[in-house]
Amino acid sequence: MYETDPVRDPNNLGCTIKPWCGEPRIDLLTKDYITPNELFYVRNHLAVPDIDPDEYVLVVKGKGIRKHKFTLDDLKTKFP
Repeated sequence: MYETDPVRDPNNLGCTIKPWCGEPRIDLLTKDYITPNELFYVRNHLAVPDIDPDEYVLVVKGKGIRKHKFTLDDLKTKFP
């Protein structure tokens, strides 16, 4: 179930391994006001899903808002 999980940054300290929950070392958090993405807190409740990047679509909709669809490339480039 967890064999396809991504490799984690070695500076993230694992609180649990399966599922992965981790946090950066405190000295890295206090180094700058901005936490790099690879060091951000990670909380998983299950294994990381194995998806096809070319077919992935995130649909955002709700009452009072217009429906939006984002590809994985959109998420990586429009929301850095």
